[in-house]
Amino acid sequence: LLVNQYAHSEAAYAYWEKLRVSNNDDGLYNTQPLRIKGNLKSVANPDLDVLGFFCASSVKSKRIFVRRVDDLQPFFLNCEPHESNPSDFSIARYRYFIDVGKPSLWVLENECVECTLSGGTTVKPDYMPNI
Repeated sequence: LLVNQYAHSEAAYAYWEKLRVSNNDDGLYNTQPLRIKGNLKSVANPDLDVLGFFCASSVKSKRIFVRRVDDLQPFFLNCEPHESNPSDFSIARYRYFIDVGKPSLWVLENECVECTLSGGTTVKPDYMPNI
């Protein structure tokens, strides 16, 4: 995981907090929509309301490596081996299978085993520690 922490000014925090509160959907007890004034101005027409807030912030980043998370669903949700009829078997769809004898054939989706099929890569990133 890559965690980023941003440091905003008090004015930027106040703007984003007002925006968050005004967009909150609390049903019957909704906050009334309000006009949130930012720090942007129209050069051509100073009387024109301009939406938005310009700011710059510092950022701290930290990469956290997680080895195992209990009850975490895998990216490809159908990664349990399942039974397939040998007559329906397609080597293009299932390259990974367990032959448990006739007439059963247990298969695993290719994307569950080969991450490159889902956009992954086999090149180790520079930030990855040697473990």
